[in-house]
Amino acid sequence: MAGEDPKVDLESVREKYRNERDKRLRTDGIQQYTSAKKLNANYVRDPNVDPDYTRKPIFREYGTIIIGAGFGGILAGRNLRRYGVDDFCIVDRAGDFGGVWYWNRYPGIRCDTESYVYLPILEETGYMPTEKYVTGLEIRDYARSIARDSGLYERAIFQTAIEAMEWREDDRRWVITTDRGDVLTAQFVVTANGHLDTPKLPAIKGINKFKGHCFHSSRWDYDYTGGSQTEPLSKLEDKKIAVIGNACTGVQLIPELAKYAKHIFVVQRTPSAIAPRNNRPTDPEWFKSLQPGWQRKRMNNFTMYTTGTATDEEDMVNDGWTELTRRAAAAVPLSGDADLETSDEREERLELLDYEYMEAIRNRTEAIVVDQDVAESLKAYYRAWCKRPTFSDEYLQAFNRNNVTLLDTDGAGPDEITKQGVVFNGRVVKVDCIVFASGYEVGTEHTHRAGFDPVGRKGMRLSEKWKGGLKTYRGFHCHDFPNMLIFGVTQTGGTANFMQTIREQADHGAWIIHRCLKNGIDVIDATAEAEAEWCEEMNRFTEANDSNKAFLEACTPGYLNNEGDLANRTSHSIIAANYGGGPLAFFRLIDDWRKEGKFTGLSFK
Repeated sequence: MAGEDPKVDLESVREKYRNERDKRLRTDGIQQYTSAKKLNANYVRDPNVDPDYTRKPIFREYGTIIIGAGFGGILAGRNLRRYGVDDFCIVDRAGDFGGVWYWNRYPGIRCDTESYVYLPILEETGYMPTEKYVTGLEIRDYARSIARDSGLYERAIFQTAIEAMEWREDDRRWVITTDRGDVLTAQFVVTANGHLDTPKLPAIKGINKFKGHCFHSSRWDYDYTGGSQTEPLSKLEDKKIAVIGNACTGVQLIPELAKYAKHIFVVQRTPSAIAPRNNRPTDPEWFKSLQPGWQRKRMNNFTMYTTGTATDEEDMVNDGWTELTRRAAAAVPLSGDADLETSDEREERLELLDYEYMEAIRNRTEAIVVDQDVAESLKAYYRAWCKRPTFSDEYLQAFNRNNVTLLDTDGAGPDEITKQGVVFNGRVVKVDCIVFASGYEVGTEHTHRAGFDPVGRKGMRLSEKWKGGLKTYRGFHCHDFPNMLIFGVTQTGGTANFMQTIREQADHGAWIIHRCLKNGIDVIDATAEAEAEWCEEMNRFTEANDSNKAFLEACTPGYLNNEGDLANRTSHSIIAANYGGGPLAFFRLIDDWRKEGKFTGLSFK
């Protein structure tokens, strides 16, 4: 049976993993990163719009204001229109719909979750994704098509950032001001501004000294590189480029840069575990054969496998995300196994299975990369799920090219950045350009990422209320911040397929607004009691889940374990406490709540 190889010395494996983790542990936690905007506004400027765009300020009252033009805002707006609610607007700092897919246009970008479960409302739109894992351009075009067909462009205010948001108790309205001088008022506000749109940078000594060109991957500079998402990077043939960051983004863009640049230096602190992608075109006949209800069923199936709750269900998605759980389900049944007398025995068997899975990935690295010293440096020594999985059939192969060099910092990160380039092992590696593929702020405060700090009743700021951690009722409502609906991933039903969470939240939020308008309810607010009970339930789950805490503590640092600083992790992190029963149980919970129709946990005016 898998996971029972007597030759595997688990304690030696644990020691190897601990040693690799300890190389990367730092005392500064998430402070090892800095805000891109704070460091230099050029890192967050929008390269996709006219920088000289101006317009007259808007002074207007709306029924609802939706903050965010990603899929959350798009689906919320679409659902409101389907309910016959037309009095709303969508505000976003971006220049178009798409959210994270608007900002991220780097070469090679693809969805790393299967498109048939990721792209929402495929049954309703009739759209057939071209591949199992589609490009970012296709996803952005799909988002725009939903917005266009739903009449959302006429209700959109783009290139506009929210600066302030305040509840006026006497008027029972939110008042919002923007960087364009707008004053917008609304009965309801939906905050769907996402969590992957605020780029972060490593706080490397001398980062502002570099005199060459540099940018963050989420603001790709095609004026410098040439080309586009569909065209060759024609201006790089004489350029030497350093890429700092080799997680999901770096794994996708590095092979593309390698095709065109004179030389690529990949600056690595921690290697990613690279599983095969195995992408393929969509079979039109298969897609036509899908029966009504297929997408929700497929979404639920994927979520069961990625949360480890699948039993004898067929693995419909059958990819790298579900493989480890599929193996575990076969080798270690969830219950009823007489051979497993204790939970410790079960955990050990799962750990052996994890080792087999990760060892197969390490062996794949060794088989693909010709230079065995480079191959060894590219091997990931940590448990699966310590970091977000990565998949590629091109990344490892790129290191066999003569114009790609790995700068393995063995967990330390680069020493310094100078005017000429990156300091590695005491010497300056001279480059023309630095690309930061360093990800987003996921552990900072919600209000910092959003760019505004809502003021609720009695002048209380949301940042003050959440100073000791997030406090909500089911993730949607916050006491003393009436008529504000929050779309996010904390204290709710978060999944590996974030789009499923977004769709459920958009359904729920639009239903609440529609019912309030239909029943003449001016104000809704979470009761203090309901909020406290929900927070207590979140805390109980966190405290009870000792095995997950032990797992995260043993992991190499990353955003999933607050860069190895679990003791100081708060609910500001996007991966903080979620509903203990799992995402599917949470979705059933809010669906039952709507069917009951009593607005349990909320107060009214």
